[in-house]
Amino acid sequence: MRRQFRWAVLSVLLIHAIAMVFYINTRYNDAMIYRETWLPYHEALDQLKYGERIALLVPNHKVPPPLWHIHGMYPYSDYVPADTPLQRTLNDLFFVQVSDRLPDERAMLAHRIGVILTLGPSGASVQRLVTR
Repeated sequence: MRRQFRWAVLSVLLIHAIAMVFYINTRYNDAMIYRETWLPYHEALDQLKYGERIALLVPNHKVPPPLWHIHGMYPYSDYVPADTPLQRTLNDLFFVQVSDRLPDERAMLAHRIGVILTLGPSGASVQRLVTR
């Protein structure tokens, strides 16, 4: 009887240990996806001043993720209507340019660009423009 109890406890602990490893691995992967995909967007939003917008420079061969996924509703995007005030506001904060070049000075002034977020092959970079 005592031997069966030990085997039962050992098997339950083993199953829980395996479950914990899988759980920690998924949390680690979620953190890596956030760091590689969404962190540059949050850094750009953090540097933004009132009334300014972010220029999102996307190379010709790359497609940016939908901007309304930034607010954290990505897994539930099928359940949230695509046209809510929060999502419209997030879209209005970004000036998306599919090009490898910066917008010219006149376009930056017209669109009130304050931060440039570049999605490059080596990763994203955030650059704050000098106040004019």
